Amino acid sequence: RANILLGVSQAYFNLLRAHVQAYDAIKSINVQAQVSIAHNMPFFKAISPDPLGVQAAARDQQQYFYNDHFLNSVTAGTVDKRFDRRRPENDRDPDETSEGFFGIAADKWRSKLDFIGVNYYRSVYAYYYLPISIYTPFVGGAFAPDLHKTSDPHSLLTDLGWEISPAGFLATLRKLNADYGLP
Repeated sequence: RANILLGVSQAYFNLLRAHVQAYDAIKSINVQAQVSIAHNMPFFKAISPDPLGVQAAARDQQQYFYNDHFLNSVTAGTVDKRFDRRRPENDRDPDETSEGFFGIAADKWRSKLDFIGVNYYRSVYAYYYLPISIYTPFVGGAFAPDLHKTSDPHSLLTDLGWEISPAGFLATLRKLNADYGLP
């Protein structure tokens, strides 16, 4: 289990480093260049309500891992190494974040995004899934890949079984604007 977690997280942190290095390299060539990413951002919903909130917690953790963590890291210059959205920032242990990402002090950091590129394909229904919770707990659970195969109520589906959700797209854009204020 430790090897899986180490490998997955190391690959992910390498993506963060690569983005920061690419941003800085592009800006060193042309300071006016507009640099961003094309970030796939599904809108997460709990697959069904439950009295203990387990499905909602899985949904929130997936939202954090898939949509928020990367953007938080490259805009704030701190990396939550445990991917733990459940605890507020001021409740983190000092060794859980990387202050001053890439050797740049947090108070000197400026965002490494000029705008946010969004790839939005669907809303997804998240649920708690024990094997994922054991091996990659930071992911938070799983989501139904094809809603044709579920009995949960949903909106119009594509042929792939992906929910068409303009409301999810609007909510995603509003959250991005509120959280980051970037075009």
